[in-house]
Amino acid sequence: MPKRWLKPGAAVFAPESELTAEILWAQLTRLAGDQASLERMATAATSLACPEAADQIAASVERFIAS
Repeated sequence: MPKRWLKPGAAVFAPESELTAEILWAQLTRLAGDQASLERMATAATSLACPEAADQIAASVERFIAS
């Protein structure tokens, strides 16, 4: 996962080497019961969004093909 998602609080990270079913379940149930945290994470994720990404990629591909 890109670190840019972690800094603003848009994601929760657990290293794969430390991740167990129990840890994953604990994180999911904690978040499911914490609407305020979910809203903060959603706001942080939205701030990182690039709504025009698909159009920008398509334009880059078209320029590449045309060259």
